[in-house]
Amino acid sequence: ALEMDYYFPWISRDDIHRECYEMVAYDMGVRYYLGRDALPSEARLLGHSFGIYGAGGHYDFESEWEGYQGTFFNAGVDWKYSWPLAHGALHMEFELGLGIIYSDAQPYDCFVEYGDLFRRPSERKIIRWYGPTRAQLTLCIPFYRKPLARRRNAR
Repeated sequence: ALEMDYYFPWISRDDIHRECYEMVAYDMGVRYYLGRDALPSEARLLGHSFGIYGAGGHYDFESEWEGYQGTFFNAGVDWKYSWPLAHGALHMEFELGLGIIYSDAQPYDCFVEYGDLFRRPSERKIIRWYGPTRAQLTLCIPFYRKPLARRRNAR
């Protein structure tokens, strides 16, 4: 199975612009479900699966008039378990992943609300993280394609 995600979370507290978090990210992965090939389509996306994934994006995290802007890249392997809910109309998925996150961040200061950002050119923060990079609990609505009925050749 092929998976693709797009994230654009934006969180802001308006009490004098104290905190603001913005991120744009793309995520793509390939997944293999164990022992599901012979099952009907409704059961193929359930049970244990393993995958590889890669992600990347940009972020801007600000708190108390200073923050970091940067880019990040993430890659790793993961395990997922899926089970049906509501007679198969929904799936609940639990996922854990291990990998690496690399980020290049530039610190900045902001002195006026919604004003210009003043970067600190002498400072730069490189972040490398090896370990758990993904943990999620997801409620999914599965979509199935009904197989086409086979036509019998009339003789």
